[in-house]
Parts: sequence; structure tokens; C-alpha cells
Amino acid sequence: MTGATTYALPTDFRELVPDTAFVVGNVNSVQWPCPPDLWALLKAGSVNPGAVLIVRQFGTDIQIHNPLNGNTLRFEYLSEALFTDSTGATPKERFTADTDLWALDDDLLILDLKWRWKKEKGVADWQIDAAEYRSYRNSLIAAENGSETISFSPPPDDMTVEPYTNLWR
Repeated sequence: MTGATTYALPTDFRELVPDTAFVVGNVNSVQWPCPPDLWALLKAGSVNPGAVLIVRQFGTDIQIHNPLNGNTLRFEYLSEALFTDSTGATPKERFTADTDLWALDDDLLILDLKWRWKKEKGVADWQIDAAEYRSYRNSLIAAENGSETISFSPPPDDMTVEPYTNLWR
């Protein structure tokens, strides 16, 4: 960051991956997105948000409340570029040539197209292919996100009430 308050997002930015924005070398979180009412309050003056960096997205840019010169904001985001050219170097939003490459899992694309094509053409067993697609998709999601151990007993020396684990994740 510099002293500027507005910065361009990457050209292939689709959306922020929640809770991934941090200032490099700082454990304090970044509040992104910032609700409009909080942004208006901050801009109204004399409100100090403390050590939390406040960021809001405005079109293809982000606006930062009181950026600190020399800091680096890092975040993960989902890309709109699901395809690349045949070399894999140029990201694309859509296929434009037969030699373009799908940037994600090939089997996922094949399974998805297969059941949708069968449904469109009225093939009777399309639901079987749709179930296979959903199962494969869910296994990819689980592999990427990992899992947590669920404990059914209270932590030692803790006054936590039941349930002992977060059931809403």
C-alpha cells in the first residue's frame, strides 16, 4: 500500500475468498467487505477503527480506510478465468479456440457436461450421472477444505455448555 486509498483489483477477480485478507506481518484481521453503514460512519470523521484495516469493494477497485504506507495486503480470490490458452499462460473467461484449456479438474467438467447433455436430450438415466457428478464434486470440495475433529467431551478445565463442538460449520 501507498498513501492512496483506492487500488485496482486483479483483472480476473470474481470474488474474495472469505477470511483470507491480512496485512503481511500483522495478525490483525482485515474487515472486507465493509458494510455501507460502517463505511459511512468512518468517512463521517473522527472514528478510529483501531488496528483493523477496513476495506470495501467498489466496482473493480477496493477502497481502504486509512491505509498504512509500505504495508502489503494479501488475499485469496476466486478467478473469472476458468480457461487458459493452449500454453496455459493467458487466462480467459470463455473458450475461444479448440486448443483452450480448462483450468480446473477435467473429470469434474466431463461429468457435469455429461449429465446436463443427457437431461437436455431426454435420456432416461441422466439422474445417475447427475448423482455421480455431485458425489465427485463433493469429494473435491472435501479434499480442498479438509475436515475437523469433532469432540463429544468438554475441553479440560472449561465451563463450556453443551454442545461441546460447533455444530454449525
